[in-house]
Amino acid sequence: MVSESVYSKANVTVSQAQGSKFRTIQSALDYAVSINRGDGRFIIYIKRGMYRVNVEIRFDLKNIMFLGDGLRYTIITGNRSVARGFTTYSTAIVGKISQFCKMDRTGFLNTPHEVQ
Repeated sequence: MVSESVYSKANVTVSQAQGSKFRTIQSALDYAVSINRGDGRFIIYIKRGMYRVNVEIRFDLKNIMFLGDGLRYTIITGNRSVARGFTTYSTAIVGKISQFCKMDRTGFLNTPHEVQ
């Protein structure tokens, strides 16, 4: 169980709600790249919802943590496949080419696709 204090330490919050500053995970990661944050942990709190995206965490982004509302509530899913022209590596829902990346209370769903 994650304590409430961890959520309050989040650097940014991703929410699909209207008016949210960060509505996508990628926009939060782009923000983390754009600021001078040093090597400290950067916590991205991803509020409950289904996020249909393939995320690549760049090598220059170190010590990133995704924190969700639970495996059943914060779900990241994607639909890339080799059959659709992607490399095996780029089909990952979250591609981590960074160092020190942590996921907590976040679910991943490999979405089936139709082969054309």
